[in-house]
Amino acid sequence: MSGGAVVPFGVDLDRFQADLSAFKRSWITSILNLATGRPALP
Repeated sequence: MSGGAVVPFGVDLDRFQADLSAFKRSWITSILNLATGRPALP
Protein backbone atom coordinates (compact mmCIF):
# COMPACT_ATOMS: atom_id res chain seq x y z
CA MET A 1 0.00 0.00 0.00
CA SER A 2 1.31 3.46 -0.84
CA GLY A 3 0.05 6.82 0.32
CA GLY A 4 0.44 10.44 -0.61
CA ALA A 5 3.07 12.95 0.32
CA VAL A 6 3.17 16.59 1.35
CA VAL A 7 6.05 18.29 -0.45
CA PRO A 8 7.18 21.93 -0.56
CA PHE A 9 5.92 24.13 -3.38
CA GLY A 10 8.26 24.02 -6.37
CA VAL A 11 9.84 20.65 -5.57
CA ASP A 12 10.99 18.59 -8.56
CA LEU A 13 8.37 15.83 -8.48
CA ASP A 14 10.20 13.60 -10.95
CA ARG A 15 13.31 13.61 -8.74
CA PHE A 16 11.20 13.12 -5.62
CA GLN A 17 9.49 10.08 -7.16
CA ALA A 18 12.84 8.65 -8.32
CA ASP A 19 14.36 9.09 -4.84
CA LEU A 20 11.28 7.55 -3.22
CA SER A 21 11.37 4.57 -5.58
CA ALA A 22 15.04 3.93 -4.81
CA PHE A 23 14.39 4.13 -1.06
CA LYS A 24 11.37 1.83 -1.38
CA ARG A 25 13.34 -0.82 -3.32
CA SER A 26 16.15 -0.70 -0.75
CA TRP A 27 13.72 -0.95 2.17
CA ILE A 28 11.80 -3.88 0.64
CA THR A 29 15.07 -5.70 -0.10
CA SER A 30 16.18 -5.22 3.52
CA ILE A 31 12.91 -6.62 4.86
CA LEU A 32 13.02 -9.62 2.51
CA ASN A 33 16.61 -10.30 3.54
CA LEU A 34 15.60 -10.30 7.21
CA ALA A 35 12.83 -12.79 6.45
CA THR A 36 15.30 -15.16 4.77
CA GLY A 37 18.04 -14.79 7.37
CA ARG A 38 20.41 -12.85 5.13
CA PRO A 39 22.07 -9.63 6.31
CA ALA A 40 19.59 -6.73 6.37
CA LEU A 41 21.68 -4.49 4.14
CA PRO A 42 22.73 -5.80 0.74
